[in-house]
Amino acid sequence: MRPVRKVKLLVSFTLALAATTSMAFIFISITVVGRGDLLEALLEGPLDAADPRLLYLVRERYLVAPASAPYNLKEDYMLPVDQSYLSYRNSSLGWEKLHLLVVTLFDHQPPGFFVEAGALDGEYLSNTLYLERNKNWTGLLVEPDAEMFKYMLEKNRKAWTSHSCLATTNYPSKVMLYGCVEEEVAQAFWGSTVTVDVWLVEHHNPYSSNDTYDDTFIKIFEIQGYSVYTIITELQPFNYVFIRQNSTLHDAAFAIRPSEFDFKHGI
Repeated sequence: MRPVRKVKLLVSFTLALAATTSMAFIFISITVVGRGDLLEALLEGPLDAADPRLLYLVRERYLVAPASAPYNLKEDYMLPVDQSYLSYRNSSLGWEKLHLLVVTLFDHQPPGFFVEAGALDGEYLSNTLYLERNKNWTGLLVEPDAEMFKYMLEKNRKAWTSHSCLATTNYPSKVMLYGCVEEEVAQAFWGSTVTVDVWLVEHHNPYSSNDTYDDTFIKIFEIQGYSVYTIITELQPFNYVFIRQNSTLHDAAFAIRPSEFDFKHGI
């Protein structure tokens, strides 16, 4: 018997679906690449945003389909315990002004497909939830923070979700993200015991009587970044992209958009 040799495989799939009145056929072509070919492929440099292998990986590991279960949103219950969470609507965080802008821009537009980068838990400060619930939009919600992404899945949004971030290049890369959480945001999520990988770096906990008051939390974490083209190219054409203005990706994300896409910056 020939000995079994373990090799690393690079597999690409090509799927085609042909439907008839009685049955459907799925054709799968598989390309297997050995160690030598894999190394040679790696030496070619970063994968292109439209590489079929990359698209397959993103679809399988980084995309969650829209939920079919009913919404599970705090705004539907308005419990006293959630008042701090829901106070963003009347706070200085700017949600109200952005919401009015969204209503002005899209109230009379047909349903579209949005992309929201930095979606948090899918409800707090969301400017796309209105479009989804009231205007029958769908889209893609991108959130790199693992804890927030877990909360977002529990909201049952009717949009695709991805635990990743938008890359500042047109090829995938692993990036280190860091950011500040304002005091109001921290208070809103305090009852939900939000944790961060690295926090209170040169800052103190404002909720501890033993620490000096400070209004900022620091969080640092590593996440895989993908071009927005890579993430949604297999979903459908998109209409508007929502990226938080204070995000370092704000300018870079629009600088690298593929020329064949003509989309507008909604906010």
